[in-house]
Amino acid sequence: YNRRLEQRDLTVNGLEEVRGHLKRLKDSLEEEAHNDRLEKDKADDQYQTMEKEIEAEEREFHLEMKDTEEQNEAARLRGVQELEDARVRALEQVERELAREKAEGEERIRAIAQAQTKLEEEQAR
Repeated sequence: YNRRLEQRDLTVNGLEEVRGHLKRLKDSLEEEAHNDRLEKDKADDQYQTMEKEIEAEEREFHLEMKDTEEQNEAARLRGVQELEDARVRALEQVERELAREKAEGEERIRAIAQAQTKLEEEQAR
């Protein structure tokens, strides 16, 4: 009987040791799972941060491209305006030269007419 009690006590003690070992194993696995979840959450946060940074860089790039396009268009329009202004100045210069030449021509015609009148007067005498 004592021997049976001893065996029973050994069996109970063995089962308690196994139960303790299983509990420690379970706790260890739960801790690993918790740490894995923390690492996954950290990795997800890093991924989201990188995604946001990439999106911000893309927006900045598109804004810079739009700004460059606007600057190029403004420069093109300034160039067109400068060409138009130069054309107008050239036309005005031509008009002034033509007016001067016309005035000189009219002055010559008057001088010739005066000389002809003077010549006719002298011939009439």
